[in-house]
Amino acid sequence: MITHTHKVRPACAAVVLSILALAPLTGCNTSPAPARVCEGVRLVSVNGATLYSQARTYYTGIRILDLQGKPLEQEMNNVMRLLDGAITNDPKCALFQTKMADMQMEAGQVQAAGSAYEQTRQLCEDWVPAWIGMAHVSTRKGDLDSARNYLRGATASLNQIQGAAKPLEDVPDFWSALGLNIPRQKQPDKSPNDPSLSDDESLQLLVNHLQESEAWTIENPGLLIQGQGGVSQVQPGKLFRRVHARIEYHYALIELQAGTGPDAVLAKLDRSLEWDPDFFPAKIEKAAQFRLSGKLQEAERLLRPYLDSADPKLSNNGRLLYEMAGIYTDWYVKEKDTQLADRADAYFSKLHTLNPKHAEGFVKRAELYLATGTALKRNDILDNAITCVNHARTIRGSDTPEATKLRADIAKAKAAIGS
Repeated sequence: MITHTHKVRPACAAVVLSILALAPLTGCNTSPAPARVCEGVRLVSVNGATLYSQARTYYTGIRILDLQGKPLEQEMNNVMRLLDGAITNDPKCALFQTKMADMQMEAGQVQAAGSAYEQTRQLCEDWVPAWIGMAHVSTRKGDLDSARNYLRGATASLNQIQGAAKPLEDVPDFWSALGLNIPRQKQPDKSPNDPSLSDDESLQLLVNHLQESEAWTIENPGLLIQGQGGVSQVQPGKLFRRVHARIEYHYALIELQAGTGPDAVLAKLDRSLEWDPDFFPAKIEKAAQFRLSGKLQEAERLLRPYLDSADPKLSNNGRLLYEMAGIYTDWYVKEKDTQLADRADAYFSKLHTLNPKHAEGFVKRAELYLATGTALKRNDILDNAITCVNHARTIRGSDTPEATKLRADIAKAKAAIGS
């Protein structure tokens, strides 16, 4: 409990991951042409599929830990090396190319990601993840009008594919033999790279690519079913709704970048959740917006069901643990109830056991210890606050403005208490 003397464990030297399981862009001012067959959809090799699957497994471990900064960059490089091998085997595969761009975005390589998304759109104009990715790049660069246009292009392309595609269960599976998540319905009568595939078959492979792209992430187990051999698969009936939810979520990111205020952001997040009520990124961001607006009980109610999830990828998710700790920290600052402080501290402990290099968590944890140490007139708790700020500086290499202010506030609190 935080009311007792509590020492923070030093950050570990390295995070051990469990692996078990832009070129300048111009705005898109018109909707894309009607969906056309992409040659790159047809081509994939066994080696490429194997490396892709290994990259996906590695990435799952990173997402659970909610890595940040240099640790994130280092681990993302490992994922990208695997994807680079997959792309070397299959240079025209839109799925592999966009996943590489997604990883570059997460690693902060915005320029490189933008070039990769643009290249992928040239490979396959109707590939929806490339449109979404280009919107993300434009958002990060502050070109919000182009970002909105790219998302409109994503929606138009998705609607065209959705309208033209046959139900997934009616099409032979070209992928399960390669280790991907598409369920086998019957023995494939053609190989994946057979140039005699009809346009309908190629379009269906494009839908299967989209299914595999969504299966890459760990965000929404409610969309998954257990397939042959215990492999999780995206439920075909919910695939398109999930992609629509992802598009609306990126509209919310645009509002965040624009600084239009929580109401505008929440409106976009609600649209995302109308498409998919369990879309994890939208739920997490909505809870964060509630917390920033002081709606702490509403934020807690949104996230609590995930803490009870039987899926450890959610119940032990670093971003979830950070948000819960932040909710209870802010709640304690507001009401000074020690039970709230103890809950916050428990979530911080769980977070930093999972990821000892979560710098943002150490800064927020210092905020909790500053508040409790001041309220209880406890120098030992204030010392823990300093330790947390020091951990964050060690991880990041320097103090953020927030951390600098915390140092000053802690010094004032210690001076007020005295020795």
